Amino acid sequence: ALSRHQHRWAVARLPTGLIYSEGVVVFAIDVASGFAILQSRVHELWARTFASTIKDDLRYTPTDCFETFPFPRDWRVDRELEAAGEAYLTVRAAAMVRRGEGLTKLYNRFHDPDQRDPDIVELRELHAAIDRAVLVAYGWHDLAERAACEFELEHARVEVAGHVARHALG
Repeated sequence: ALSRHQHRWAVARLPTGLIYSEGVVVFAIDVASGFAILQSRVHELWARTFASTIKDDLRYTPTDCFETFPFPRDWRVDRELEAAGEAYLTVRAAAMVRRGEGLTKLYNRFHDPDQRDPDIVELRELHAAIDRAVLVAYGWHDLAERAACEFELEHARVEVAGHVARHALG
């Protein structure tokens, strides 16, 4: 799930059997490989390209961002994606518990280039691993080799978006 309106990109696992606010977009995906794809910068860039905005914040709309997103072939059984997603979820949950903070505070620290806390450094490394696994799942080995932390990846936004668009079209 993710918040329909958000400044920082954060996807979360939520328990089933509850009724969530319309401000929460819930995905019926039960594998960590799906989480990895949705948490990846590939999906974030897709969403930021096709979503609407409120002020400077993203307004995620499933019809424009999720339903149009071309998932990689065999993503549900991709072991690398699954392992990357599970590792990220485990480390992120442990960091939040250890520090007593939620996703917003964690991701504010994650996006602060001056933040060097070991939990944040590890989470950034795992996020880069998710991005590489997603790019490899699409067969984009050239981009996967160059995938780096968010501060270096921003310049590649157009290139990644172009790869995703070409994949969707053909």
